[in-house]
Amino acid sequence: MKITLVGSGVVSIPPKRGGATELIIYELSKHLPKKGFEIIVYDLKESTNKKYEIMNGSVYERFSVPRLDNVLFLRLSEFLFGVRSLFHTLNNKTDIVHCQTVFSALPFTLLKHFGCKKLVYTSHNPAWTAEKNDLLNKIILRLEAFVMKAADSNITVSKTMKEGIIKKTDIKPNKIHVIYNFVDSKKFHPRKNLWKGKIGINCPMVLFVGKLSENKGVEYFLRAAKKVIDSKNNVKFVLVGPMSFEYKSNNKWTELVKDLDIENNVIFTDALSDEELPDAYSSADVFCFPTLKEAFGIVVIEAMASGVPVITSDISVLREIVEKNGIFVKLRDDDAIAKSILDLLNDEKKRKTLGKTALRHSKSFAIEKIMEDYSKFYRKIK
Repeated sequence: MKITLVGSGVVSIPPKRGGATELIIYELSKHLPKKGFEIIVYDLKESTNKKYEIMNGSVYERFSVPRLDNVLFLRLSEFLFGVRSLFHTLNNKTDIVHCQTVFSALPFTLLKHFGCKKLVYTSHNPAWTAEKNDLLNKIILRLEAFVMKAADSNITVSKTMKEGIIKKTDIKPNKIHVIYNFVDSKKFHPRKNLWKGKIGINCPMVLFVGKLSENKGVEYFLRAAKKVIDSKNNVKFVLVGPMSFEYKSNNKWTELVKDLDIENNVIFTDALSDEELPDAYSSADVFCFPTLKEAFGIVVIEAMASGVPVITSDISVLREIVEKNGIFVKLRDDDAIAKSILDLLNDEKKRKTLGKTALRHSKSFAIEKIMEDYSKFYRKIK
């Protein structure tokens, strides 16, 4: 069976610093050839990669599109990449085309049966799990609903997300399949806490990983940090992640840190390399992720696989993913976040116990299991 995996056209594969969608495509391209699939990946051509390459048994074909670094115009880049991918597919007849971003998928909804037998679309959009969305997200949801109706099968990364799509559209439930995101235990696992020392930390560390955006709850993480520091000064709060790959902007959260007078206790690292990120997780005493909405929450599972106790938001999707193996706090409640952090920092036994249960639970999302779920899915829909 020949499967074509279509990238986003804005981040190349494998991603060097972040890029969850691209990481999924990369791992599929590594594992599926071992299961008897013929894989072609359409990827973004950059100066650092080759136009044509065989990698891990999969064929990579790369081509460039205009890069428009603006939150709106970047979607045009994705669409243009989808158009180029479509024309490549017309020349490479394939059984299944699998797209993972709405704008790169749009061209395939118009001419899908000229280039493939089946079109599969995966939605990673957390807006399906939110009660309210702004105008831009409402427009994107409509476009995504159009793509999902046109696709032969769809994948979501959580049951909560599937329920949100069914609630907000007339897409039939049997067209939506849930396949969770995965964690690589060979990469994310408990290890010696040497990373803290490398960046000059010799005290308890509370870690946040993710884009530094309002939706990820950065404001409430920092306001909670202020309250923790007022009670227990010898704590460092580390934020790992970029502002956003869509924008070229400075870290706007540094002003809030100044206003709160916690500059000596807060460290921004920007995005870390794939080699350094696992060390950062395993060095943390507490992982805190007060996000406002999620499709899955992969950073939570990565922290759990690293044996770190997790504090996160009390929203349906994270209740589904974390179950009883973390501490949940009310949305936008920096008092509750601060209290939960202090409780863990002051109770070593509780920290260790929660870290052990988190580690055991993370094995439910082992990469080998999730890749087998994909294999079964592709064979079923052929």
